[in-house]
Amino acid sequence: MRSFMNYLVPRSTFALVALGMLISLPTAVNAQEEEVAEQPYVYSSYWQIPWSRVDSLTNLLKLYPWTETAIEMGHITNRVWLVHHTGAEYNIVISTVYPTWEAMGEGARISQVFRALEPDSLRRAEVNEGFSWVFNDEGGETSHHDVIYRLMETP
Repeated sequence: MRSFMNYLVPRSTFALVALGMLISLPTAVNAQEEEVAEQPYVYSSYWQIPWSRVDSLTNLLKLYPWTETAIEMGHITNRVWLVHHTGAEYNIVISTVYPTWEAMGEGARISQVFRALEPDSLRRAEVNEGFSWVFNDEGGETSHHDVIYRLMETP
């Protein structure tokens, strides 16, 4: 008596299909791993700073094309600053998009970006003092926390 498969598919064809499936399985798994590895990471910092310092922060950010230069240098793929006047807990959100986990570990390399934008070390020190003042936590006036998100593909 012949089996059901013998009526539908000759044995040699069945063996070839099964072999093809086994060979393609690792490739499909690797392709899925590559897709996952390509999803960017978003590093977000949530800050509560005194509202009186927000104008200083805005002026500091307007001094140089920070984000554009970091993107051109290949350190990040995007950075967004969000400001909320009546934010209850956090009024400044900084989200930086990194292409890979490794790139995130290297950071946006802001000091390298800043050196490219401002060759004068004394001027860099002045601007850094401004940022330090805005985000300074002396006296408990500022607070922050950081989170890392992973962008997901949408269905």
